[in-house]
Amino acid sequence: MPWFAIQVTTGHEKKIKKYLKKQSNNGFNTVNDIVIPTKEKKYIMPGYLFIHSHYWPQLYVTSSKVRVLGTVSEDEVEKYRENNADPVKPKPSFRKGDNVTIVSGSFQGLAGVIKKGGMNHSQVEFFDGEVVISAGNEQLRKVEDSISSVG
Repeated sequence: MPWFAIQVTTGHEKKIKKYLKKQSNNGFNTVNDIVIPTKEKKYIMPGYLFIHSHYWPQLYVTSSKVRVLGTVSEDEVEKYRENNADPVKPKPSFRKGDNVTIVSGSFQGLAGVIKKGGMNHSQVEFFDGEVVISAGNEQLRKVEDSISSVG
């Protein structure tokens, strides 16, 4: 049984999925599965669905808001299932006063202190507060306070 890629009006993905499931429950079509391409509960291909069906979807989707694009492989569809998405990596978070080092970008290797921490970006002070930049948290690594002084 083939998978079909269909294009729908953006924002109507769930509405079309619900309609197709309702039709299937009433015995009007043979849709076995419907996949809305998402990752972290966000549409990664707005306006597109994948339908697993015996018949060309245009036979039971007569809306002008739906266009059948053709068949796709099962491997391709599996890439877009929510439960097969890459695991969510927790973003590092920082607090005011944390010592950090920048690990990527043009300031790589520079050490500073968090002035203001945020969920995605943090403000980092350098040179005793003379310079403040905004950096993505993925660019920062916390420096542990257990560094012993030489002397």
